[in-house]
Amino acid sequence: MRLNVKTLIRMSMVSVCLMITACSTNNVSEPEPDEKPELVKQKESEVIEVETSVSFPFEQVTLPTTMEELMSYPKGTYSHLQKDQVEEITNAVADMPVLTEEQVSNEAFVRAYADEVASRFQKQYTGPEEVVQKWKELAFGTDNVEDERYQFKQNMNIYLLMYTEKDLEEEQARKQLKEEIQPFLTSLPPSVNVGFRIYSRVPSNEETSCEYREALYDIKPYDEERFEQALNTTKTNEHISMKASIQEVYHDFQAFDDASYTNILHVFSDEADGCLTKPSLVAEDVQSFTIKPIVHIIEMEESARLKLLADTLDGSYTIIDDDQLSEEFNRTKELIRKWQDRHLGKEQAMKSEYAERSNYILDWRLEWHDLLQEQLLVTRKAFEVLEQENKITLSTYLQMVNLNRDYISALYKLRDEAINHLFSVKDERYEEAEKVIEETYNVTITPTEES
Repeated sequence: MRLNVKTLIRMSMVSVCLMITACSTNNVSEPEPDEKPELVKQKESEVIEVETSVSFPFEQVTLPTTMEELMSYPKGTYSHLQKDQVEEITNAVADMPVLTEEQVSNEAFVRAYADEVASRFQKQYTGPEEVVQKWKELAFGTDNVEDERYQFKQNMNIYLLMYTEKDLEEEQARKQLKEEIQPFLTSLPPSVNVGFRIYSRVPSNEETSCEYREALYDIKPYDEERFEQALNTTKTNEHISMKASIQEVYHDFQAFDDASYTNILHVFSDEADGCLTKPSLVAEDVQSFTIKPIVHIIEMEESARLKLLADTLDGSYTIIDDDQLSEEFNRTKELIRKWQDRHLGKEQAMKSEYAERSNYILDWRLEWHDLLQEQLLVTRKAFEVLEQENKITLSTYLQMVNLNRDYISALYKLRDEAINHLFSVKDERYEEAEKVIEETYNVTITPTEES
């Protein structure tokens, strides 16, 4: 294959840039804030406005610069793409215009163009408050948390509330559901009661239809035969909503004395639309219930649709992949293990809790690292596509690569600052740690009765 001179020059310049900026996609290290490629050096203290003579074809985006801004910043339309999905990336930037010489010479315009591309691949990040929320589970059974739900009780109830796109009328769907949840149920001690409500969307030609099939297993000791019978016996409910079903579950819990039972509720959804979430549930909808469970909200779709529900119910929130449901169940197994081992004494439990808090921080650090690297590489690939299609010049491509690297480096700094805050409070009582993080990042971890 013969290469023309332009191609050879492009390949040589890109190779030099990649060596200078450590841009190798095979070994991308965490960018340090002081890494400034020689090709482009921006004065970060300056705020350059786009000149009115060079109009931008899109509504200009402003990328987040603080943790609070990042937490509220919407994920990009193409946040799910990886760097090797070249065809999809090409489609994602197909509407980006060709830059003129006048536009290329305007630094503010180039930055605005680069920010528009970056925003389309923006990942969704969890805040440090999510780590602190998980710490509450670690405090289960100790004097380190005032929340009565996390104190040891003589008995325990586990409830599964599931909303699934699987059709319960289909044998294969019931088999898949059984495979997903039965290993967890069979692993529970005989003394633990279980219950579930499973809602299956009824296939319909009407997009607005919210008709569901319901499978119900009342709170009682687990019995495999009764479990299968409940899964195979469904009734149709035309007016079900997440609000109504959660109120039903809370009503079921009222039959068990709060002083004698620890109650745990898993809310799981793999639905792609918001049919069940209307009308939305608010704190007043469950305020009248005396007995309130520990709540875990688990969602398959990266839409953060149920994040507000977790906040309303003072619960934890997790987005998972197809194969991670068992990992979430393992969190509950760990609570049960602590419940069974309560005779070890509270002092030993608290020592174990403080050690495990550090592991939660490090897990969060790694989660961010993976997302940041994915975002760095997929956005760079988008710039590469634009350069190959001659929408931007090679030098502009290199400039945008460096702007993107600066942005990712700034996000790393936000993460590391949050990690320092978390480590500074990890040995505090849960309520004290919660208060510091809430005030530092202007978030609410545990809603008050009035909120």
